[in-house]
Amino acid sequence: MACAGVIASAGAQLDFSTLTVATYSVGKGTSIGFRSVNGGSSSMSNASLEFGSGTVFTCTLLEDQGSTISFQLSGLPTSIPDATASFRKIIIGDLTLNHADVDSYSNSTGFNWTTSDDVFSGSVGSTINVELRAD
Repeated sequence: MACAGVIASAGAQLDFSTLTVATYSVGKGTSIGFRSVNGGSSSMSNASLEFGSGTVFTCTLLEDQGSTISFQLSGLPTSIPDATASFRKIIIGDLTLNHADVDSYSNSTGFNWTTSDDVFSGSVGSTINVELRAD
């Protein structure tokens, strides 16, 4: 039975990466997380992430901007892709963000969730798992 649970769970995983957390200056403020351009020492082990549709997008930013978690990818469509074509949830460390709870979306700013959770707090220099899921 435990084996079946693991198989079912693995089957729901769309893609997986690890993120090395850094702080970096953005304008007059400081952000924490991953940024592909001017992101200091932040990095992602696999920035090319596959959606449920099989389309691969490159993650350009995954950061905590205070009260917002922002997940940006290059080449996103102008309207938000549905959960089946993209992902039902993204898990960042211990934080689960559901596609259904996206507060704002655009092809230039990506997926944004309003949350008070500090997913990267105390994690600078460490790695955090990032997982896109279809369940």
